[in-house]
Amino acid sequence: MGAKPLIQLGVAFIFLGIVAFTYRGGEIGGEPTMQIWTVRAGVDAMKNLSRSPLFSGLVLAGGVGLVALGVKKSA
Repeated sequence: MGAKPLIQLGVAFIFLGIVAFTYRGGEIGGEPTMQIWTVRAGVDAMKNLSRSPLFSGLVLAGGVGLVALGVKKSA
């Protein structure tokens, strides 16, 4: 594996690590929003699992390591 793919993969990991740090996930309640006679229109409950900051840090550190390794191989 050459240096360029390592650098590209490292940059992708860095990007994913930053996105994972900043993304908090969302939660939507399941309460009805509108009711006409017996017909109810609403939103189903949808919950996202939050990602561990440790996982985000590991992905970010792995990306930095891959970029450093790619730069070292290209020099």
